[in-house]
Parts: sequence; C-alpha cells; structure tokens
Amino acid sequence: MKQCNGSDTPTCNFSFFFLSVLVGLNIYPRYVRMLKSPALYGVGADYQDDDSLVQKRADIIHSAAVLLEKSQLIKYERSSGRFTGTELGRIASHYYVTHNSMVVYNQHLRPTMSVLELFRVFALSNEFKLLPVSSASVS
Repeated sequence: MKQCNGSDTPTCNFSFFFLSVLVGLNIYPRYVRMLKSPALYGVGADYQDDDSLVQKRADIIHSAAVLLEKSQLIKYERSSGRFTGTELGRIASHYYVTHNSMVVYNQHLRPTMSVLELFRVFALSNEFKLLPVSSASVS
C-alpha cells in the first residue's frame, strides 16, 4: 500500500479516484467512531502518527478492493489505486448479492447443470442462510 509522508498535512501518492473514495469515508459513522475509540476498531500503533487516519482508511479501501477483485466483481490496479466494476459486479450490486455468494457461484456454476444442481448451488448462498424454514416444510 502506498505510504503517506509524516508531515502535518499528508500528501499521499494516491490516484484521484482512490482519494475521492478515501475522502468519502469521512462521512461514515465508523470513521467517526474510529477517531474516538481507535483501539476498539483495530487502529494500532502502526497508525499512531496518523491523526486523521488517512493510512488506515486507505488500508481498508485496499483490503476491500482486493476482496472484491478475488470475487471477480471489480478490476483493481494496485499501482494506481484505480478500480472498475465488472459486469458480474454490476449484476451482484443490482441484486444485492454478497461477494461471498459470488465466490460460491464462481466456484460451483458450470455451463451444463440440471435445475436441481442449480438449486443446490444457490442454496449455498449467504443470502439463504438466515431464512427460517417452517415446520411444515421439513416434514
């Protein structure tokens, strides 16, 4: 991950897009809570000189981008910090499918599957894990 210099006003070598995402994180309650209780949110000694948590937020964005790239939901250029959505990512976003479910689909879906096999794959989705099963369905 790109490092910021140690001055009072960090000048990070991030792309404009990455920087806009970084600045956008300022409005989220998690960022405010991280500033108030750093230890509670995993802000360790590595970030003690980073009062506005620029590097911590950059690390969070980088981790999320790597995770989404592994799920084939975005293309992430580590050198520039730029990421672009894939068609698969747009579909997942439109239907609120988690990246974990997309990993399952990428692993198990094949071009020739029976309807039963498709249902089995979709049943592995995180979205279905919390659905209650009625007692009438079990018997």
